[in-house]
Amino acid sequence: MEKMPAKQYEMGSSTSTKSMQPQKFLHSKRIGHMDSFSRHEMMYDPPSMESKSMPRSSYFNSSKPWPDLESDESDMENEIDIDNLPPIEVGPHEHRLQYTYWLWFSRKGTHRATDYSKSLRVVGRCASVQQWWSLYSHLKRPTALHPYRDLSLFKQGIKPMWEDPANSKGGQWVIRLRKNQIDRAWENVCMAMLGEQFLVGDEICGVVLTTRSPECSLSVWNRTATDHASTTRIRDTLRRILNIPVSVPMEYKIHCDSLKYVAISKGPLKS
Repeated sequence: MEKMPAKQYEMGSSTSTKSMQPQKFLHSKRIGHMDSFSRHEMMYDPPSMESKSMPRSSYFNSSKPWPDLESDESDMENEIDIDNLPPIEVGPHEHRLQYTYWLWFSRKGTHRATDYSKSLRVVGRCASVQQWWSLYSHLKRPTALHPYRDLSLFKQGIKPMWEDPANSKGGQWVIRLRKNQIDRAWENVCMAMLGEQFLVGDEICGVVLTTRSPECSLSVWNRTATDHASTTRIRDTLRRILNIPVSVPMEYKIHCDSLKYVAISKGPLKS
């Protein structure tokens, strides 16, 4: 697998920031890349980015307001019983996605690294193009998040954890970005996954955005690290949608290696 040096890459300039606003993106010339969506399906005009009035009942059948992800008290106030969530209904005029996706949020430092699962929270779900845009329009842009926050969009039934059965034998392509590049990259990669641009079927598990200082990272997780055809196709698709030159190496991390490191870290130190 390719290894990526510490330096960050410069995203290509062929796509302007203006064209990446949700209302503009669906109508841009790049709509042709949405392989599994018809042109009619992708002409949906998403809600206004300024609207913040959508209640969580749209996704969780709850009267609680949309959670404040940065609030120290939000973990308890907006805790959701993910094991008892009702199925997502898709209306007759909505355009169903091939898979249902859950959006997860976590704050590093809230819990110990060895207990990462306790910091994970579900903040939304989507099963159609319209539901995705409703959810997306109510989220802070990645550049507005504080450092050490993770935002993950994963297929239903898969948690953004190495230990999850769907992830334990897989890995992830990791791309390190300057903070001013992360908004556009996050939207591009999410849209590529929802639109099945990677063309690897069920092999894709999800996408993770990690905010750090001064850099951020974006990673695409897949089920099978030994499936070289799929991992190569995922890499090549990422190069295309993010305009990463072939000359820039990319890093692939195998999850079982990370799990071994965690296991060693938990054990007693040897003299």
